[in-house]
Amino acid sequence: MKCKKCGKINKDDALYCDYCGNKLEYSKTNDINKFNKNLGDKYKIIIIIFIMFLGIVGAIASSINSMNGDKSNNNNTHINNYNNEYDNNYDSDLDDIEKNEDSNSEDKDSNDESSTSNEMTSNGINNNSSNNQTQSGTNNNNNNTNNEPNQNQSSDQNNEGSNSSSQQTPSISKSKQNAVDKAKQYLKNMPFSKNGLIKQLQYEKFSTEDATYGVENCGANWYEQALKAAKQYLKSMAYSKKGLIKQLSSQYGSQFTEEEATYGVENCDANWYEQALKAAKQYLKSMAYSKKGL
Repeated sequence: MKCKKCGKINKDDALYCDYCGNKLEYSKTNDINKFNKNLGDKYKIIIIIFIMFLGIVGAIASSINSMNGDKSNNNNTHINNYNNEYDNNYDSDLDDIEKNEDSNSEDKDSNDESSTSNEMTSNGINNNSSNNQTQSGTNNNNNNTNNEPNQNQSSDQNNEGSNSSSQQTPSISKSKQNAVDKAKQYLKNMPFSKNGLIKQLQYEKFSTEDATYGVENCGANWYEQALKAAKQYLKSMAYSKKGLIKQLSSQYGSQFTEEEATYGVENCDANWYEQALKAAKQYLKSMAYSKKGL
């Protein structure tokens, strides 16, 4: 505040001049200026606080997004690792099946050779016996002339019986029999659903008809196959009850029916509390979690 007498500048709240002692006259403009100054300072403080608040919120949001991204990446890597492990096991099982097929084919070839040799020896014996029969037959032609009509009738009856028996037992095509044998070989090495085994036989270049015939006549119990598959999944990683049913019945999984998958899960003797404990430990190996987040 300026003194009107000496012209010196004093403090805004001074009542008398510090230099001449003159009483200072208080004006309304001073009040307004002081009010505007205080108001401006308050606005500045509010703006600074608001900017700091926005910065804190943005930092929290970015940290949450990064945590969610890390969770999704870890879950995806966990799933990919499991799929790779399952594919490797599946490929090794297929290699074992192919080795078994090669050994079986060698055994068949050896059996065929032995059977052909046995046939040749039996044919030689039959030829010798037929020669002996012809020699004895020439001596007895006159005695057997009266018995020829009866022999012809009996031979006709035998031919009719053989024709009727051949009509009653139709033969199975070789491709369908191969499909049955192939389906049985697969089931010895690992569990399959009905649809999964049909697709596997189609992958082996069997036709849809032959693959379906082979699966339907391989004597498999699909409920037992679902039970074996459930136990196999639990050996590789932890599952919940609902998660394992979805894995068994999914079209991208084992392709069992809902009923077969439910039977397999309910009879696999799993302790779901222990499965939850294993799953929690697996998640904590990949990243940090809070209690509620886990």
